[in-house]
Amino acid sequence: MFDTKKIKIIVNNIIYLVSGNIASLILGFLFNIYIAKNLGASEYGVFSTVEAFVALFGFLVFEGYQKVAIRECCKNTEKLVNIIESILGIKIVLSLLGVFCTIIASLFFNYTQTLIIYISVFSFNLLFGSISSMLQVVYHVNSKMKYIAYTDLIRKLIYILSAGTCVWFKGGVKYLIIFFTISTFLDIFINLYVIKKVFSISFSVKNLFVYKFNIIFFKEAFVFSLLGFIGYFHRTIDITMLSWMVLSEGVGFYSAASRLIMPLHLLGRVTKVALFPQFMEIFKTQKTIKASHLFKISGLIAICMIPIALFISIFSEQIIFYTFGEDFLGSAEVLKYLSWMIPFGILALPFSVSMTANHHEKKMIMPNILRSASNVILNFILIKKYGYMGAVYSTVITYFWYHIIINFGYQYYVLKKAGNIV
Repeated sequence: MFDTKKIKIIVNNIIYLVSGNIASLILGFLFNIYIAKNLGASEYGVFSTVEAFVALFGFLVFEGYQKVAIRECCKNTEKLVNIIESILGIKIVLSLLGVFCTIIASLFFNYTQTLIIYISVFSFNLLFGSISSMLQVVYHVNSKMKYIAYTDLIRKLIYILSAGTCVWFKGGVKYLIIFFTISTFLDIFINLYVIKKVFSISFSVKNLFVYKFNIIFFKEAFVFSLLGFIGYFHRTIDITMLSWMVLSEGVGFYSAASRLIMPLHLLGRVTKVALFPQFMEIFKTQKTIKASHLFKISGLIAICMIPIALFISIFSEQIIFYTFGEDFLGSAEVLKYLSWMIPFGILALPFSVSMTANHHEKKMIMPNILRSASNVILNFILIKKYGYMGAVYSTVITYFWYHIIINFGYQYYVLKKAGNIV
């Protein structure tokens, strides 16, 4: 399936992304502990609510356009600038719509005026982050993933150093909101500088608004975006629904445990990023591959991830105590269960990437809708009965049936029936 050269490229990209993000992960991990201890569970819950609520409107920025751009640019690298410029112009308009809808929607919930202001300011990250993600297509297409890690690290440093200083002087959530937004805005110019310096590529502002609307790109981006939104919705709706149904302290407990396993989420994402261009090339040249190869990759992922999940689950109370402190011991039981969600989430990556590479993403819409519906319904039932732990039980139940039945069973069936695997 993979020759030595392809394996080397994949491994190098994963190493670049992971190692380049180690400093970012460590900084982010320590910073979350730092702000949680300084803010307390209640205020930390407020900050988490703002992040989760804004994320619910991420679909409107059509992040799926990034995957479309990567796929199209991989086919014809000579059109890279034209493709990115045309799509970026559309995404700016869509992102502004996303910001507007987020602000308006926040007015219809029982949030305080302060929380609505926080949400309004933070919503501009939809616009700034959308622009940066499109610029990073250049790194994807050229298989230079290290620059994604570098630029993300610089952005995080700007945020942590500025916001951390304010929190040290007893600043509250508002400083986290403001400096996170500023760092995301500056990330645009950091990426533009790197792209021009390393790849000798410049983008024209004028060309962003002179384009022909490509209905094919839009349809593909819509599917990718809908799938991405449903997946992200599944992860963020817990915190958002908790903010409607329990005290902010409970939101803080759940968020603290979620933050601790974010590095494992990142590992899954960077692995997918590194695999995608190579899978595109393989299916383009070979058309059909052996299913056993995909299962072998899943097995390797399991060997790496299951021991980590087991360790976190067994020592969840000690981990919470020595990181967030005694005030967050309510997070220990959350962490005990959520730690198992990571292996379930990334074991089927080879099949998921193969589905995308072979244009089967539309066939994942209904299963993902069912997953989100399952989570929402169970949340309403279980949060009322068990408080913030209800969101944990809901997630466990949903993850179990989805990743066993859909990620392996259904995706295998689709790929097999289409003749992509044998």
